[in-house]
Amino acid sequence: MKPSLASRSAVLLLSLLSCCFTLHAQVHFRTYNPGRYYDRNGVKHTGFIDFGNNFWGTVKINFREGTDTAANQKIDIADIRSLVVMHQPDTAYAPGTINIAKQMVVDSFVVVQENNENSFDPKATDTRLCKFVTDAVNAKIYSRNVKKSAGGFGMGIGSIGAVSMSMGVSMSYTDTLYLCEAEGKTLQLRRSNYKELLARAFADDPDLVQKIQTKQLRFGELNEIIRRYVAHKSS
Repeated sequence: MKPSLASRSAVLLLSLLSCCFTLHAQVHFRTYNPGRYYDRNGVKHTGFIDFGNNFWGTVKINFREGTDTAANQKIDIADIRSLVVMHQPDTAYAPGTINIAKQMVVDSFVVVQENNENSFDPKATDTRLCKFVTDAVNAKIYSRNVKKSAGGFGMGIGSIGAVSMSMGVSMSYTDTLYLCEAEGKTLQLRRSNYKELLARAFADDPDLVQKIQTKQLRFGELNEIIRRYVAHKSS
């Protein structure tokens, strides 16, 4: 039996929706912000920077030298020592807010070698572009954002005549990972090591260390732990 006109129309509509979802997942609209980077030889390059949309973290930046209309260059982070970028604050302002409160935020990033704990080679590292967060006791704390996927929703359609089709949609979100550089190693803070690493790095804030060790502040509250330590350092 031939599929009805309504069935064929439904299949066509769902096909178009599926294409739209796929396109949305693959397309990244570049957002350039003024900034500069220093290459491995310490030479400064000034222009406009976009961090791209790499799923597991930035491995290359998009760079336009001089003006935001210059030709795009893809710069591997392995060729970068550090970079600085300016952007609008991630804050929604009420109408009438004076312009001085909307001043640009300046973020500093460095390229670090994160120890690869999954490798059989104890000296293996991965190159990471990280934001410098704070100095600690004989240590430095960095952060980096990664995009992760989470289950969304999906639906399937059985055979309609000779046609069968399924469609699913997944969601993505940004997660912040923290790294601790100390004693010649740069390790990601994980549930299995954060107490030990932060007990040494945050030794000048014993009250915070005590809250971590007694689970008053847990791994799931790592953002708050870091925020408290930064506040302690600036007090």
